[in-house]
Amino acid sequence: MIKLQRVDKKFGDFKAVSNLDLQVKPGEIYGFLGPNGAGKTTTVRMMVGLLQITSGIITIGGYNVANQPVAVKKITGYIPDTPYVYPRLTMNEYLDFIEDIYNLDSEESSPIREKYFRKFRLDEWHQDLIKNLSHGMKQKMLLTGVFMLQPEVIVIDEPMVGLDPHSSRVMKNSLREQAKNRDTAVFLSTHSLQVAEEICDRVGILARGRLLAEGKFEELQQKESETLEEVFLRLTEEKTSTSVK
Repeated sequence: MIKLQRVDKKFGDFKAVSNLDLQVKPGEIYGFLGPNGAGKTTTVRMMVGLLQITSGIITIGGYNVANQPVAVKKITGYIPDTPYVYPRLTMNEYLDFIEDIYNLDSEESSPIREKYFRKFRLDEWHQDLIKNLSHGMKQKMLLTGVFMLQPEVIVIDEPMVGLDPHSSRVMKNSLREQAKNRDTAVFLSTHSLQVAEEICDRVGILARGRLLAEGKFEELQQKESETLEEVFLRLTEEKTSTSVK
């Protein structure tokens, strides 16, 4: 459902992403991990068409991101690390806008909206202007909008920012539900190793723009007792020490 082939991204002489190859199947939650500056957000923005690819190919649902951007956007739900939304709309007006721009059937999307209003405890805020909402409230509104779309692919960059423990649990359960029941492919870029270990079917570890390793958690362990945090630190420190030499 998601396929990156030999993807490079350069900013001047700096190569932010180098020769990146990965695939995500329908119904799979893929955790994309890496230290600050590893190239995670750059990769996400190329996947959703916000950054132009320097070289290589990205396809989403069989559509080429570079050549078929509208087709890609029709099947993709995207949540950025910072919720850029129209500040003078209310929460309900924003979600009405999502319904209109994606041409959703309100009879199908409205029950989903109401479901996540209840789950995220947003009922008392839906008539408030977005500019008055906290970061976490905006994040929950964006998540509700994505779940309304029922997309084939969900791409999320740092989903836990601003979420309280209750909302974090709702989000994790909802992503599992989307993957299991709708065969949605979920690409989750995160700093939270705990979240990745808890819900991801596979993880990829990025450092200095290169994919160091990927696979199921058990496949990346050197010994059975090794945690994902220990795997992550071992691989990224090995890359750093090799680069310094």
